[in-house]
Amino acid sequence: MKTEHDFVHLQTHSEYSLLQGMCTIPSLVEHASRLGMWALALTDTGNLYGVPEFNAACRKHDIKPIFGCEMNGLVLLARNMTGYNNLIMFISCGGDEEVLAEYADGLICITGMAYSAVGRSIMDEKYDDAEMSLKFYRDIFGDDHLYLGLQNHSTDYNQLLPHEEMVNPSLYGFSVDLGIPLVVTNHTCYLEPGDEPVHSVFTRFHDNYNDMYDIPHHPLVQVGTYEKDFSTDQHYLAGAEEMYSRFPFDEEALENTVKIAEQCNVELPVLSPQFPACYPENADADSYLEKLVFEGLQDRYDEIQGEVTDRANHELAIVREYGCANHFLFTHDYIRYARDTHIPVAPGRGRYPASIICYALGISDIDPLHHRLIFECFINPRTPSTNIDIDIGHDARTYVIEYLSLKHGRDSIGFIPAFNTLSLQRAIRLVAEVLGIIDIDDVLSLIPGGEEVICQKGKVYQDLIEISTRLAGIKYRMSLHAAGIVASPRPLTDFA
Repeated sequence: MKTEHDFVHLQTHSEYSLLQGMCTIPSLVEHASRLGMWALALTDTGNLYGVPEFNAACRKHDIKPIFGCEMNGLVLLARNMTGYNNLIMFISCGGDEEVLAEYADGLICITGMAYSAVGRSIMDEKYDDAEMSLKFYRDIFGDDHLYLGLQNHSTDYNQLLPHEEMVNPSLYGFSVDLGIPLVVTNHTCYLEPGDEPVHSVFTRFHDNYNDMYDIPHHPLVQVGTYEKDFSTDQHYLAGAEEMYSRFPFDEEALENTVKIAEQCNVELPVLSPQFPACYPENADADSYLEKLVFEGLQDRYDEIQGEVTDRANHELAIVREYGCANHFLFTHDYIRYARDTHIPVAPGRGRYPASIICYALGISDIDPLHHRLIFECFINPRTPSTNIDIDIGHDARTYVIEYLSLKHGRDSIGFIPAFNTLSLQRAIRLVAEVLGIIDIDDVLSLIPGGEEVICQKGKVYQDLIEISTRLAGIKYRMSLHAAGIVASPRPLTDFA
């Protein structure tokens, strides 16, 4: 519900901004709901990983979700599905400004913050460069979809931080000279002012993980020739009244947050599982699957009649009803390739050996009739889904992935990201390194259960336990799934 002093946060980072944002998405959206916010943007750095979770959480709390990201000092927000798809493409290109114009349709751009190209030029007193950058962005986004971002992260709202005191006056001037409207943003990375000490330690994990995991430094760590960090506790999700108190003379820039939010209307489609087509053009998935199944049964059984045909027809009917034939065809195709090229494939594990279809296609080498396995253990009509986990020789997996990439297109095959969360033990070790505690092994030997004993060793150990406990469960690095891939009938960037 909109209030008299309405404000929408347009620059918000969750834990998917690795080692930058400290908010889990459920806690972020719940906090926004408690503040009475009707809309909220998610702008994680260089990615959209949190979008599905954010969308679901916002719908649950009746908050309008705004999807965006922060790339190279630009806050980019999707106005519509065209903009959302273009945002996917721009991120996939690594945020290269050379292709920004190609993917600008449907996007709103906010720039001018201290760590942006415009802000750095202003702080280096290169005003012509700043103006040139703004004209470049205006040519790309037009007069209606480019904004200059005002910020005030000072604890004393009447006294700006040094870098903001340098940048903001120039933004006012450029707004008048170039006709680019202003908008207030708050660089939100945690929920409450009291979270700042924990966040300060959290961001310093970069020192240990930057090189190892290729995670970019936070944009505020280094700004041109100016060093700064989160020395203020104002990077939290502030309420509307508080944001108005920070900018008492910039009501239009505050109201522009609402104007932008009203322009952003992205309804993400509900997607069903889709696989690359693995059947001839003159056939359909169901009929082709039936053909392959009965051909395969001839190799598996001496007689194709009675229980064998009844079971096959029963399974095929269920597969046809739930539209998952292409999953079997896709799996059969790469398993056939693996076996033909002598790549080791396990005989079957999990639930799919209960399917005579899998047995006929060579996906499984376990006879479900001989072992009296029930198909409904694999596909339950009450909750239909097909889960086929294939074990392929570790050293040869790359050959299978290469086969799929060449057959279906490299843009249609992708790896699955996996996010590592901080266990309490891992958090304690990392926090201890930041705090300079050297007897970490002695500390860890008391975990779990010995937290009180540790705290008795002194104030720094109390801080260690408190901070580590707060950070436990937060995502802190990304890796790739050990073997899983994503396959689609079209380029993966076509799917929201």
